[in-house]
Amino acid sequence: MDVILDRFIAESPVAVMVHAILRRVFSDSALDDLFERHAELQYTRELTFSTLTKLVIAVATKKHPSLNSAHRHMEREIPVSVTSVYNKVNGLETGISQAFVQETAAAIKEIITALPGWCAPKLAGLRLRTLDGNFLAGTDHRLDCLRNYGAAALPGMSLVVRDGPTGLLTDLIPCEDAYTSERSLFPDVLALVNPDDLWLADRNFCTIDYLGGIAQKDAFFVIRHHAGAKLQPLDKMKPCGSNVSGKIYEQKVRVGWLECRCVIVKLYEPLRDGSKELRILTNAPAKRLNAKRALQLYKTRWRIETAFQELTENLRCEIKTLGHPKAALLCFGCGCLQHPRRDANGIGQCASNDRGRERTS
Repeated sequence: MDVILDRFIAESPVAVMVHAILRRVFSDSALDDLFERHAELQYTRELTFSTLTKLVIAVATKKHPSLNSAHRHMEREIPVSVTSVYNKVNGLETGISQAFVQETAAAIKEIITALPGWCAPKLAGLRLRTLDGNFLAGTDHRLDCLRNYGAAALPGMSLVVRDGPTGLLTDLIPCEDAYTSERSLFPDVLALVNPDDLWLADRNFCTIDYLGGIAQKDAFFVIRHHAGAKLQPLDKMKPCGSNVSGKIYEQKVRVGWLECRCVIVKLYEPLRDGSKELRILTNAPAKRLNAKRALQLYKTRWRIETAFQELTENLRCEIKTLGHPKAALLCFGCGCLQHPRRDANGIGQCASNDRGRERTS
């Protein structure tokens, strides 16, 4: 075995290193310890959390089409029946899924930033974080309570945070109610905000709860303005140049009790919804983030939407046979940890990669 391993180390050192890293991050002891620290109602008898995770990851990575299929192929390693597996995953607390994503992503982030040649993108001392919501698709009507209804059975939704420098999906806020508004989850989001964070989000998050909460944490935001948030102008619009999309202006405004900057783009061509202006709100000082840079950063928000698309097309983050919200959210969390990072230094690359997207953003 040493001779074979030495051959792999000599010919494919990166593959050996990646394999060793993943074995360490997803080790049985680490996963079982995570379960013991965050489980409130569930407990371990025969089926451990590490074994359950292996089953779910096998489905999320499309190795098997369902948990039942994965159980049949791993039956010798699993000491319980498939019914017990479904009972376990259907009752898994969402706090465990949230901690699973958060702690595993933190471990992988430490490894990425320790690699030779790693260089964090420069952004005036700000840490870029992108926030977006994801609603799980409808599942099969296998549950008794759903069989008499024709509407889609939505198993849940979640808010996801993407780390700008590494491209990792680092935080998951799961919600079992698929019809919950993204705006109502602001307390959970604000718990993740740290000083000098720079949060990107679309207009669904343009509320005083989000804007004011981020500002009170000594952090900053770049969020598109929603028509429902009334702006009170505090001075006249000042021209700030132009880009390929239109002419850029800036104005001090007040949203509720919060004063911030409004970056306005008077578009050469209207958007698909007919809008002739694009308004971006930010509380970052102009010395740290000027108007053009704020617009440039906002256009990198598509990266998290691309990640969701990759989770759906390249992985199986949504299993139609899992109608229980807790089970569906665990599967989505496993998908978040497996998604490909195509742009490690996303901020450094945004200037060149987004030029072709500006007219359609």
